[in-house]
Amino acid sequence: MLFNSGIFILFLIIVVILFYVLLHKLRWLLLLVSSYVFYMTWQPAYSILIAFTTVVSYLIGNSIEKNRRKAKLFMRIGVLANILVLFFFKYFNFFNDAIMDLLGLVHVDYSFSGLNILLPVAISFYTFQTLSYILDIYYGKIKPCNHLGKFALYISFFPQLVAGPIERSSNLLPQLEKKIKLIPDNIFLGAKRIIWGLFKKVVIADRLAILIDTAFDNAADQSGIVLVLAIVLFAFQLYCDFSAYSDIAIGSAKLVGITLMENFNLPFVSKNITEFWRRWHISLSTWLRDYLYTPIMFNHKKWGKKAIIYSLFVTFFLCGLWHGPKWTYVVFGVLQAIALTIELLLAKQRKKWAARIPNWLYSNISIGLTFLFMLLCFMFFRADNLTHSITILSGIFDFGGINNVVDYLHQFGLSRVIITLGILIVFVLMDSKLSLISKAIEHKKWHLPLYSFLAFCLLVFGNWGNVAFVYFQF
Repeated sequence: MLFNSGIFILFLIIVVILFYVLLHKLRWLLLLVSSYVFYMTWQPAYSILIAFTTVVSYLIGNSIEKNRRKAKLFMRIGVLANILVLFFFKYFNFFNDAIMDLLGLVHVDYSFSGLNILLPVAISFYTFQTLSYILDIYYGKIKPCNHLGKFALYISFFPQLVAGPIERSSNLLPQLEKKIKLIPDNIFLGAKRIIWGLFKKVVIADRLAILIDTAFDNAADQSGIVLVLAIVLFAFQLYCDFSAYSDIAIGSAKLVGITLMENFNLPFVSKNITEFWRRWHISLSTWLRDYLYTPIMFNHKKWGKKAIIYSLFVTFFLCGLWHGPKWTYVVFGVLQAIALTIELLLAKQRKKWAARIPNWLYSNISIGLTFLFMLLCFMFFRADNLTHSITILSGIFDFGGINNVVDYLHQFGLSRVIITLGILIVFVLMDSKLSLISKAIEHKKWHLPLYSFLAFCLLVFGNWGNVAFVYFQF
């Protein structure tokens, strides 16, 4: 059941109506059943897996709290159990193939071809939620949940189950406990956010995908200008697609009075890679900071600056791998670590440059260089494999074929106008908090005409092909 489908809209409306009709003490059960129904529309059998992970994490959390003398042992068991489940279903075949390739280099026969298993939807997201829950109890940040059903809802809450935001129990669990009243503003804000997310997804991202897939799937036959254009457009597609999911998730939760964390904050105006990760996929970057980067750095603090560099490489190697069992994702993560290391080593020099160059010029150059670097990284993110990425990189330097660009754009006709208009609305009118127009739009007198216009665009220009969100595969 995709967010960008009629069946989901109907499902959401029914859930919201029943939520406010039912007694408070039954609402958690409605949301839990709805969440499992939502999940089972993809892979019914794997609902057993999320239930298993939930029960194990619940029992481990209680065991840590009740027996502090063995808290570390229970914590390690819980973390290991969750990671093993994630590894088996998501990474076993990837590492099996890597071992096969390495042994082949030394002429050792290894013929096991791997396991025929499907990747469970959302496993990376809900595993991170169970891990943060266990670790927060171990470090004394929270108390364990004493209600298995409500804990199961925290893990499986359908608006953010499949692709986040990756919620912390300290934010979501208390909201599941409180009595929620029907507040018209919550309905209005939720509906507004859902419309905005759907606009990003079906009017912009899914139309961009057609242009991008055409270029990337035939990279060897494209001119360099077309490939560069496709890479730039992919950055906008990825942002609109993923931020759209977050918008719809946040809006859907708001309809039942629950506030989820924001996941994006104008990432393409970042002046460096450090700032980019404070603005992009915020729930993941803060999770990695709190549960991976900081503990590693603290454990090796005697190394000084080397501890920071070591922590960066471990964190972003795993960040890349978290996205999927592909070497292109690993390259994406390593490139981030390299850039962050360079920023660290040049910190003093960058301050000198900033002092010598006019602020407006330095800021714009920094934004431009950061965006260019992320385009390179997003190219690896989009490529099918390393061979494909090399083909794209080599093709970029073919500077001929301007007619090829005209032909490439011409075949998409009206889509060019729609995409241009959509990107203008997203990045100038709406997602730019610095824009005077954006501030004017926030005034309530603009709400009816603006969201009526967006709804019109959804109906007339929306690519309602039920195209999955990019991050569903993670």
